[in-house]
Amino acid sequence: MIIDVLQHVPHEGPGLIANWARENQHQLKIHTLFEENEHVPKDADFLIVLGGPMGINDTAEFPWLLEERALIRRLSEQNKPVFGVC
Repeated sequence: MIIDVLQHVPHEGPGLIANWARENQHQLKIHTLFEENEHVPKDADFLIVLGGPMGINDTAEFPWLLEERALIRRLSEQNKPVFGVC
């Protein structure tokens, strides 16, 4: 299984989640949203959202939060797994 991971800041990566994924033969696709050319995926089968210093309403400073919130909403409506770490 490919698991999409939204990483918001460079110093907060998937850590032990990456070990678990490897041990269970899953692949992580890490979206480093703090990098200029990275984007929120349009869809995912399993989504992990990592933490960061921003708040959910800080869309002026972090415009990709709007896309991220929409993705989480869509996946939740489709009963797909979403795991948030904060």
